[in-house]
Amino acid sequence: LLLGQLGRRTAAVQLLLLVGTTVLGAITVALSGSWGSNAGPWQELLRSSLGLEESVIDAAHCRFSFSSFGLLYALMATQLIIAHMAKEPFGPCFLALGCFGAAILNTLVLHIASPSLVMLALHALALAGYLIYTTGVIGQICEHLGINCLTIKPTKDA
Repeated sequence: LLLGQLGRRTAAVQLLLLVGTTVLGAITVALSGSWGSNAGPWQELLRSSLGLEESVIDAAHCRFSFSSFGLLYALMATQLIIAHMAKEPFGPCFLALGCFGAAILNTLVLHIASPSLVMLALHALALAGYLIYTTGVIGQICEHLGINCLTIKPTKDA
């Protein structure tokens, strides 16, 4: 059904964007388990300044990477649903691609910041991006329909 509306090329591009973002997210999650070996001076500074054990920091890596992946995947799925309902082409989720790419580059190549801080920033950015997108879409839908969101107007009889 979607293929007939968009054409083979557009559908293939959309599928590649979804698969690419999912693969980058999976790489980010997989790297979260290996940060102990790639910790570097930032990781040691974080551990010593907060007085936390290595297992606590490693658990935080995993939690932030999984929850960030979940938020960015939810953002992508929400964008896909809205694009389908509005009969518009699905564009790339640049937020997800950028976040996953930055986390992977920092962990494997750049080592600019602690992987813990990068994952925390990634999580905050993913949450902010999702909230901004969903509240914007809800606002546009409510404005178009002329309704209020989550409010009940009192009847004139009351």
